Amino acid sequence: MDQPKANLVPGPTVVPQYLQERYSNTFYGSGDLQKECLDSYNDCCTQLEGLIGFQAAKAQGGEIVIMSGEGMVGLWGGLKSVIPWPFQYSKETTADGGVVTKLVEVEGGERKFRVLTVGNGVYGCGMLDMVVGLRYPNLEVRAVDSAWDRPVDVEKAVEVIADWKPDLVTSLLGSQKAFSLEPSLGIVTVSAKAWKQIEKVNYGGYDALLPFKSFQKSGVFPYTPLWSALDAMQFQLKTVYGAHNELAPQVYKRHEEVAQYCRERVKKMGLKLWWDSDDGKYADLNSASVTAIRVPENTTWEELDQKLRKEGVVFGGSYGQTANALFRIGHMGTQADLKTVTYALDVLEKIISQK
Repeated sequence: MDQPKANLVPGPTVVPQYLQERYSNTFYGSGDLQKECLDSYNDCCTQLEGLIGFQAAKAQGGEIVIMSGEGMVGLWGGLKSVIPWPFQYSKETTADGGVVTKLVEVEGGERKFRVLTVGNGVYGCGMLDMVVGLRYPNLEVRAVDSAWDRPVDVEKAVEVIADWKPDLVTSLLGSQKAFSLEPSLGIVTVSAKAWKQIEKVNYGGYDALLPFKSFQKSGVFPYTPLWSALDAMQFQLKTVYGAHNELAPQVYKRHEEVAQYCRERVKKMGLKLWWDSDDGKYADLNSASVTAIRVPENTTWEELDQKLRKEGVVFGGSYGQTANALFRIGHMGTQADLKTVTYALDVLEKIISQK
């Protein structure tokens, strides 16, 4: 497969060469039998706690859980761990012939489940419409930005929680996003209050959070850990953010600068950002990691995407109700590189100027 010159899909991001070599050249034994795996897991948790300001929650009994699998394992494992089970899945055909899947609680009938997630700004750039309108219309989702590309707005998160009273609050991270690892780990923050609910529900599936509450005592993971991914994350955290997160301000600055450059270039081309308004009311919804742009009226996303790919540029499209309305430029992790983003925007400008 030929690699694009600029892969700016909002995750997975390009895995840097030094991590590719680490994945392929290191042999990992059984994580349950060798203490080094648990040490790597705990070291990652400790650094993540400092990065997101989780120490106070940790002192009260909260924990960070790192699960094997793509980031959504944390979302669905979290939902099933805190909301009484079982559920049934029901499928419905939409007016346009599409199919949506709903979670239906066996006892009590269908209901809305509220999820507040701290993510890579994806909901602030049009993704919220995708999540609500795609496969799970009975999920209500709200979000605040994560600490991986900008500081967490803790006050905003607390305000939303107090006002909205969600069923689940999760700091959800997929390792393939701003960390630029393979899509192999899902990271979830669990508060002391959440642990009490998790113990009450007592969900015991493969994606359950409950087994992570006690595995430290035995040193035996709930399932075979993906040691290579944990090792890569441990190395990446120290390389990018510093041994004590002292480089985090530089990471935030780099993301903000590239994001601002991207937005300004897009506007100069005459294109509209997804959250554009005359009064600037939604300016604070702009993300440091993703820019969402309205598809120009004189073309379609499919046509634009084909032309971009011929020039070695790959952006992200959209789904559900916004499938043909917007496209997304990722600039997180290794993508937060001014040279790469400049090349991609030069190509975009050349294409739209030909119309």
